Amino acid sequence: MEIVEATVVAAEGSVFSQPAPVRDIAERKQVDAKSAILVRELDHCVKNILAIAASLVSQTLKPNPSPETFAATMKVSWPASPSRRVDACA
Repeated sequence: MEIVEATVVAAEGSVFSQPAPVRDIAERKQVDAKSAILVRELDHCVKNILAIAASLVSQTLKPNPSPETFAATMKVSWPASPSRRVDACA
């Protein structure tokens, strides 16, 4: 933090100098910008993963109309059954 002299005008009109702290916020703004980029990238990755999961469910549901068959096909039992569709994405 840097201390500078600031000119102050009092209510009655007198002018005087007073020490005033000054903070450099450039580094903070850079950190905030990098954080915003990372959040956008994470959001993009999460949307991609959800799209993959939705397509797996959709493709598995087509040949398995009954809830029981669908549940058995989607069941995750890693590592015993890596041939299952969800296990394949993991």
